[in-house]
Amino acid sequence: MHGNRVLVAALFLVLELNACAVADDYPLRTWTNDEGQTLDATLKRISGGTAILDDNGTEIRAPISRLSEEDKEWIKKVRELIRWREWTMADNTTQRAKLESFSEDVLVMKTRESEVDVEWSLDELADSDRALLAEVFSTSSNEDENREWDPTLGGGREMLEDGMSPSGMNPAGMNPAEGAPAGVNPSGMRPGEIPIRNIGTVRDWTDNNYKTISAEFRGLDGPNVVLFFKNREWRVPLTDFSFEDQQWVMESLMPDPNAVDPRMVAENNPGGGRMSPPQFGNQPMTAGGSQFDSAHDSITGRMNPGLGSGDEEGMMANNSPAEQDEVASRIAEARAKQMAGLEQKKQDDLERAARLEESANAEDSYDTDPTLASSPSMADNSYRSSNASRSNQAALSSSTYGANASARGSGGPNAFGVLLMYAGLLISAVGGIWTLVVAAQESIVWLLACMFVPFAGLVFIITHWEEASKPFLINLGGTLLMFFGIFVAAM
Repeated sequence: MHGNRVLVAALFLVLELNACAVADDYPLRTWTNDEGQTLDATLKRISGGTAILDDNGTEIRAPISRLSEEDKEWIKKVRELIRWREWTMADNTTQRAKLESFSEDVLVMKTRESEVDVEWSLDELADSDRALLAEVFSTSSNEDENREWDPTLGGGREMLEDGMSPSGMNPAGMNPAEGAPAGVNPSGMRPGEIPIRNIGTVRDWTDNNYKTISAEFRGLDGPNVVLFFKNREWRVPLTDFSFEDQQWVMESLMPDPNAVDPRMVAENNPGGGRMSPPQFGNQPMTAGGSQFDSAHDSITGRMNPGLGSGDEEGMMANNSPAEQDEVASRIAEARAKQMAGLEQKKQDDLERAARLEESANAEDSYDTDPTLASSPSMADNSYRSSNASRSNQAALSSSTYGANASARGSGGPNAFGVLLMYAGLLISAVGGIWTLVVAAQESIVWLLACMFVPFAGLVFIITHWEEASKPFLINLGGTLLMFFGIFVAAM
């Protein structure tokens, strides 16, 4: 029990020492590569399988696969901390959120339930999450922290960039065979590695069955889109998504307009010397070192976009510049073909919609123009295109015309018949009420008899013709008009 209190107190102390740290402002730490060399730098961001470091204002791209196990473990914790995740609270409940910033003992979090950021107190978190914060925002102390850089090892500080300086020349004067591995360009990216933008974006995805989910885009794994949904990664074929989603993914593969060709950087700096590596847009993103034209990687599923495994065995590291250009052209060709396919699919959808609209218009024309009934082939074609199978065109014409008779607009013979029917009904009702009024004036007995005794009204009219003739004739005329209207409406 005493040990737990000491642990919690130590965690709070570490967090207090890093009170001004934010989610993208990490502490200065000592990085170690796979040859034992070290570098004091801060992490700026993680791009696929590459850690972007800041060495006193100079950006360094460090392949995660070439870092020490301790550094890899720390980056793994950074990824865990800054993504959408389930945070465990002090009362053992969980809340899904994303860390935006961390200051003193307050965490600014983004949640799905609120449109604005919310603040959490450090005291609200469980010990496990507080320990994760302490491990990420505390400074590391490697045993070789004070080790000097030895230029004879082939590159000094630039060893974190696969053993090459930003100019592509070995600073120790060694030939490339003794220093940097072949096939690595000055930007720190290997041939075939495709920059992917928008990684980490949470958006709505719709499949071909119009089902929609909200998931995080993690990159591409061969022909599959890698999504993070419900605390796990899913690989879904690109063709299973809607046209809009496919187009969004393809746009993420398009080069950033502000990108700089790394080969031009090398050509413009043939004499070597220290210079900042080129930027690929605002945030260079790589899908864990994946490449489109690697069938082996697509089949085995070895690539793991977004997790930064740094597996670079299939990166064609020994390609010559000519082969690199060929790979780039094949990638560009594949992108163009896929974009052409998407455009063709969009065009087909538009044509299909136009045909359906034309069919609907033809069906409306058949309903409203009786002359089309004399052309069985035209009527049959318009209904067949709208998936209504009819066997007898003449019967169809009659039934359709009759079924829509009461729904036609004013001005046609059917509407006129309906109007006559209601007018006759109204006139007949007026005549009947007038007859009852005359009967009531004669006596209450005649009124009740006309209302409830069959044929009593007819007897009253005959015996009191002088008083009841006018309402009787009005009632009779209205009744005849009503039946005439029914006859006209039924034509």
